[in-house]
Amino acid sequence: MRIVVGILLIVLAATGAAAQEASPLEFDTFISGTLTNSAFETAYSFEAESGQMVMIEMLPRPGTYDLDPALVLRDSAGNILAVNDDFDYPTSLIVFKLPANDRYTVLATRSGGSTGTSAGDYILRARRVQPLTAGQTVEAVIFSDQEKSVAERFVLIPEASGALQITFSQQPGDLFASLKLSDWQADNNYSTTLFHMDDTSRLSRAALTVEVEAGQVYILTVDKALFSFAFGQDISSSIKITVN
Repeated sequence: MRIVVGILLIVLAATGAAAQEASPLEFDTFISGTLTNSAFETAYSFEAESGQMVMIEMLPRPGTYDLDPALVLRDSAGNILAVNDDFDYPTSLIVFKLPANDRYTVLATRSGGSTGTSAGDYILRARRVQPLTAGQTVEAVIFSDQEKSVAERFVLIPEASGALQITFSQQPGDLFASLKLSDWQADNNYSTTLFHMDDTSRLSRAALTVEVEAGQVYILTVDKALFSFAFGQDISSSIKITVN
């Protein structure tokens, strides 16, 4: 279980950003920024409609490891809707179904907020997302180039509790994927990893069955595997995922 004190520090730091002018946050586009000890938070805003689900990702600039990001999501009245610190270190992630037509604010900060010690460059993206449905196939792309290597994430919200099957396929080679299924909690108290496959080097196709709970938000992460190397090459590989 994660330490709640760390979350409170982030929330307290967020109160200092209420007067900070927020920059527009465009959907589906990574934006970059830098956090320092003197400027440890940046506010962004976007407009959205009631019932839309958004995914907000923040991570250190690919190829760097200095920053430990954290995220806070607020409505226009300043109410905190969700926080996240290290959903999948060093990535912070918020997935949230918005309650109203409103202008929302995202605070991009660091673990510990004003009392934190990390600093560095980050990238941040907001997307409108639709949960995967039974029988749907999606495609993720992984890259050998470290600067292009950003995980792709998909949302699953099962309608019924029970067994869920996830099938993936890839072209065997030097570049191969990792797959991870985790739940997500809006209050950031904890998350649970249902499975994590990082060595798929000899697999062209595999199916996994996991037990899930109805209504719970799950995140399927597809990334380049830790020991997947393609030295001297700038290549990509397509990974197909089907949920049943």
